[in-house]
Amino acid sequence: MNSVIEFVGAGIVVPAAVSVATMWLSRQLLSAETSSRYSAAAAFAAAYGVGYLLLPSWAELVPKRHWHWTPYLALAAAVTGPISAANGLHLVERWLLYLMTAFVSAWLLVPTWASLQPPRSVCVPLLTGYLFLLAAMLEPLLSRLPAAAISAQLTISSACTAILVAGFISVTYAQTAGIVAAALTGCLLAASFSSGTTTARGLSLAYSVTVGGWAFIGCIEPQRPAFGLLLAPVAPLSLWWCVSGPVSRLHRRAAATVQTVMVLIHLAIAAGLMATTSLNP
Repeated sequence: MNSVIEFVGAGIVVPAAVSVATMWLSRQLLSAETSSRYSAAAAFAAAYGVGYLLLPSWAELVPKRHWHWTPYLALAAAVTGPISAANGLHLVERWLLYLMTAFVSAWLLVPTWASLQPPRSVCVPLLTGYLFLLAAMLEPLLSRLPAAAISAQLTISSACTAILVAGFISVTYAQTAGIVAAALTGCLLAASFSSGTTTARGLSLAYSVTVGGWAFIGCIEPQRPAFGLLLAPVAPLSLWWCVSGPVSRLHRRAAATVQTVMVLIHLAIAAGLMATTSLNP
């Protein structure tokens, strides 16, 4: 029982509270434009960092394994992501920031295992492209949808990623990946109780590096890579169907329902592929 309470407190409640507090403080201390870009990303990175610090000793602060880099990459993405979301920045400049962060993340997250399949020389460019495309396609959604709406779908997708990692890969990995969902839950709570001007701009890169990064970490762990896991972080991209056409004209509650259903369908496909891989090793 104590271990469960400790897990819930340190792994869920504390990161979520840190996220809420950081997002609130950033809106109080920063200008409206700067806060619109940095508040969500800073809250997310701070919450993930604090949650990581509260993990047992196997979560090393001095990286010894590839996944030990995740809190540092989240922090770096929380800086470059909001910079890339600045008004007036040329699209090529924005993409260069995404690409640079994605490459560094891939270089650190892809292990040097001799048994790695595909080999590191293939995984690094593939993961770079995956993280880059996820961030580049997600960022415009953060500007078009209310912070609470998009944060809800990011939270659902990250939580599902952690659950799939727990069910098919590793409970230890899932415990760390679950902090990401807790951090995003804090962003959701802060956005839900704030004014309608709150945005989640600048969060796409941090989300991509952490949730996408954990999906990759889990994907390569089995002897037969679980590629279906890589679909879970991409689920929020299905919301592109909701920002134009008939769905975009739905009432707020109806729109939220449709958005959630579309994301859940995408996640169900990811879960189905994971189950298929597990049953056919």
